[in-house]
Amino acid sequence: MATYQRPKKVKNQKEDPAELIVNKLDKSAGRFEQLIEKYKREIVWTIGGIIIVFLGYMAYHTWIAKPSQIEAAEELAFAQKAYEMDSLYLALDGTPANLGLVKIADQYSSTPAGNIAKYLAGAAYYRLGNYDKAVSYFEKYSADDEITSAQALGIIGDCYAQTGKAEEALKYYVKAAGKRDNDFTAPFYLMKAGNTAMYLKKYSDAAKYFETIKNKYPDSSEAATVDKYLEFAKAAAQNK
Repeated sequence: MATYQRPKKVKNQKEDPAELIVNKLDKSAGRFEQLIEKYKREIVWTIGGIIIVFLGYMAYHTWIAKPSQIEAAEELAFAQKAYEMDSLYLALDGTPANLGLVKIADQYSSTPAGNIAKYLAGAAYYRLGNYDKAVSYFEKYSADDEITSAQALGIIGDCYAQTGKAEEALKYYVKAAGKRDNDFTAPFYLMKAGNTAMYLKKYSDAAKYFETIKNKYPDSSEAATVDKYLEFAKAAAQNK
């Protein structure tokens, strides 16, 4: 690379301010070119590294990620069918020829099918009464949809309720109710939160949950019966 050459100054020539600025820029440009020349090998390596990383990213998504997603979806079809037929152990464990939900959730955890397997595994373990395992799978599940994102939290609450951990159950019912603002999951889990709060003798909290159903979700099925729960909670709070 040719280095930058500054124009020579004529002897005794007076420099004006504009020329001084230009000379400073010239010096900066010269130093920049010298820096490029000195570290050109490192710069080439850095650019090459960026290109390699980019190509690796593209290769991963083309030859690894996409095929894995297809494989996971194919494996899930068998396990999901078994789950729908209430063959829960078969759905969880699979067969020598077909993976079950447990292995799909583990081996394809980063794929959409693997994520669904986590949800179904949690639901299967819940139905089998294995609440600890159900909680572990629902905690791994992630979703942004209107229904299952709230249901996963709500069923964790159910697991804690089934094992006598009402305080933990209440915490997850409140989380589930706040996960999505709709007329289905929100009032459904607010009702569960209210009933659990009543059990814990947190009557003021229960009244708050019931009142939210009444005022915010008047078209929900829970709103049709919430008045009697609300009146009871308010009366209990006053007499406490």
